[in-house]
Amino acid sequence: MKHSFFKRALEGNNAIWTYIVGTILVIIGHVLGQIPISILLIMKMFDNGGGMSADAQEKMTALDFDYFGIDPNFGFFLILLSFVVGILALVATLKYIHKRSFLSVITPKSKLNRGKLAFGFFVWLGLAAIGEGLSYYMEPDNYILTFKWSSFIPLLLICIFVLPWQTSFEETFMRGYLMQGLALWTKNPFIPWIITSVIFGLLHGMNPEIGEFGFWKMMIFYIGTGAFLGLITILDESLELALGIHFANNLFGALFVSFDGSALQTPTMFRSLEMDTEYMLVGWGAVVIIFLGLAQLKYKWKNWGKIFQTIDFSDDDKLISNTNTNILDESI
Repeated sequence: MKHSFFKRALEGNNAIWTYIVGTILVIIGHVLGQIPISILLIMKMFDNGGGMSADAQEKMTALDFDYFGIDPNFGFFLILLSFVVGILALVATLKYIHKRSFLSVITPKSKLNRGKLAFGFFVWLGLAAIGEGLSYYMEPDNYILTFKWSSFIPLLLICIFVLPWQTSFEETFMRGYLMQGLALWTKNPFIPWIITSVIFGLLHGMNPEIGEFGFWKMMIFYIGTGAFLGLITILDESLELALGIHFANNLFGALFVSFDGSALQTPTMFRSLEMDTEYMLVGWGAVVIIFLGLAQLKYKWKNWGKIFQTIDFSDDDKLISNTNTNILDESI
């Protein structure tokens, strides 16, 4: 059914004030989760004798854990902790303020479609590996092997058990909670799609890549990524594909290939000595187009134009009820 994903916002308490208060609470939760890593970095700054010097602040912004004598895996874990607190705040907001389930910001179905999660994850991971492989083939001297079992195993465990909280928080909050809430007021998907894509990009404005490679280049990537993930969410009427893609993307960057200026300063298997942002943007665009083509072949989206079509939020159009969940079930 058209716009079934957005119509889940009809459930429970959906007054404007609930979204304003809910958004504030989620942001507060996310900020509170940043306290441990912030305290540790500040303590290390003064321990090193640098105080709040310009150099120390620059290293802090770049999340250079080696500079502060912090184990990269521990630092990575503390960064992810803020997203754990953030998603718990979102769960509480949905339960106690909106009186609706966490599942409602993911799918109009009565259960998760694990097949779509797997498709998004494995296809994107495969395309990322192919793209990086081509880059290695063209410039093998730009890569150095940095693999160490002693640091890779703890990193792998963090990526399996903690990293999904980060990617899931960003997806469920931006393209689930906020996009559904904005659609209630605008009555169409297009404006929420644009707004959340821009917000998603700007929220990454403090990432080290911005200072390293330039604001506008990286905004093309971040806003473009938000737009891509929002588009497939609208086309597919669910968030599972975006959840799988986001996790695969961050897992690849955290585990396999890192570079100077990356927000993910982890002990990866390889390190790229120099990042060509123009090549990165072209490669990213190609991967996006290929993924959209493969997803279209598999899921046969029939109405790409619905991103511009009005959403009918009439009460008799509610999708989820105790009497018709069998209609919503989908084999997985």
